[in-house]
Amino acid sequence: MKEFPPFRLDIENQYLLRGGERVALTPKAFSVLQYLVGRAGRLVPQSELLEALWPDTFVQPEVLKSHILDIRNALGDDAKNPAFIETQPRRGYRFIAAVHEGTALEPAPGAPLETARPDPEASIAVLPFANLSGDKDNEYFSDGLAEGIISELTKIPGLKVISRTSAFAFKGQNQDIRLIARALGVATVLEGSMRKAGNHVRITAQLITASDGSHLWSESYDREITDILAIQDEISQAIAAALQTKLRRASQRLAGSRKPTSPEAYQAYLEGRYYMHQVTPMGMERSLECYQRAIRLDPSYALPHVGMAERAYYQAIYLVGRPREIVPAALSSLARALHLYPEAAEAHLARAIFSAFYEYNWNAAGEHYAHAVELDPASGRIRASRCVWFLGPVGRLEEALVEAQRAVHLDPLNPAVRNTETWVLHLMGKGEAVERARAVLQLFPSHWISTFIASHAFLRRGLHKDAAAALERGLEIVPGSAYLLGALALARACQGRLTEAEKIRAELGGLAARQYVPFLPRALASEACGDLDRAYQLMDQAVDEREPLVVPLLTDRRADLLPDPRYQSLLRKMNLA
Repeated sequence: MKEFPPFRLDIENQYLLRGGERVALTPKAFSVLQYLVGRAGRLVPQSELLEALWPDTFVQPEVLKSHILDIRNALGDDAKNPAFIETQPRRGYRFIAAVHEGTALEPAPGAPLETARPDPEASIAVLPFANLSGDKDNEYFSDGLAEGIISELTKIPGLKVISRTSAFAFKGQNQDIRLIARALGVATVLEGSMRKAGNHVRITAQLITASDGSHLWSESYDREITDILAIQDEISQAIAAALQTKLRRASQRLAGSRKPTSPEAYQAYLEGRYYMHQVTPMGMERSLECYQRAIRLDPSYALPHVGMAERAYYQAIYLVGRPREIVPAALSSLARALHLYPEAAEAHLARAIFSAFYEYNWNAAGEHYAHAVELDPASGRIRASRCVWFLGPVGRLEEALVEAQRAVHLDPLNPAVRNTETWVLHLMGKGEAVERARAVLQLFPSHWISTFIASHAFLRRGLHKDAAAALERGLEIVPGSAYLLGALALARACQGRLTEAEKIRAELGGLAARQYVPFLPRALASEACGDLDRAYQLMDQAVDEREPLVVPLLTDRRADLLPDPRYQSLLRKMNLA
């Protein structure tokens, strides 16, 4: 145990503690801190840290800087006036606080032995259940089983529940449970398997303590498929009992509104979510069929209506669907969902997003986000979305940064959450945005939105070559993406390669003559080529079309475009002047 008041570094259990409370740190950030603390007072070169902590891997220095930033955030340290970690530019880092050896906490007289050291944070990750059916078509069912348990566990007060995206990052990976728990920053992990045959399902589940791999609880269930909701409830209750807490229940009216009366409707809903998360044209079509089937089977079930709206959001963002054509039906679906189940956090989240980018109704967006956070405070996705679609556009950046960091704590392996933190730092003009962007690109190399966001952070800092390289990587993932091409035109223009920017502009214009191509990336390409009149005309059309990315991108450009009356006109249209 190393002590540097008010903090204690528990080397054995890999915890950073403050006043007996665990402070969240990723495993690699903990390793960096441990290495520096163990060499307190000495300047540790960057090269030494990289070689010691990544011995067989090439890692860019920016990744190390990202972990140093995580540590500073955890310690509440200031890089300009440090109390713990001093940075020597281009040289390395020095831990400057006094460090001394500590001892395990002594139990109070008469106290039970297990209180001798602080309990780890009450926290759990639910891993995707292994599908042992031998049929990949049942994957939706095993994934949905884990999602349902995650949803139930979020009702336990004081329990940190890792969100779906971060937990599912380990799907199909045969890794040590203890390593997974360290990566996610949790004390317990639920894993299990599912074997489905006709109308019969066999489910096994086990709750594992991360510190030593021991089992807190395990159970097997042999049931009819119609009992799946009851099984989810039983598993959640068993976990609550094992963690010696109570599962908070909503009122019977609300619980009944959320849960379907038809097990077949629930299966159809799970199948729809499975296909929607593939974010492909075929996946979207299949998700539509599944949601419609769920609604036919149980018209009073709210969540398929929410799924219909979420599907429209994914289409508008990722598959360039025309918002004016697809959003009105999504709003009708949300109205129905909120009528059936007013306490559905998912419905309030979706309604907040549409209130922001489609209606430019910032008061309504703020109210729906407030409801969503209140109903599901453990959701990193909700908090990250609030930053992008509400706090950033209305200029509440300090609050956005706190919310983004909280989202990362709740959902550390969700690329959308990590990108949100990068974006907020970028909006604030902080140099850490570049470090974060590089770390995210290394963590999620196949996530094209990460390349788009990173490119803006790089361009702001004059790293034109890096911006172009990131966008080229993105175009390898999604060839022909209009948004990536528009941003690449800007990067090429900044590099002085105007001929290539003109070529991109012509390519987007030629495609737009045959089909809908979002106006915003075409505006970026026109701006790159110096045609500001055409750029503003296209931006105006993007606002009229209610293209989603208009909101974050135009509010990002405030400092650059604010003096131009045409930009002021756009802000007035968006109710942001």
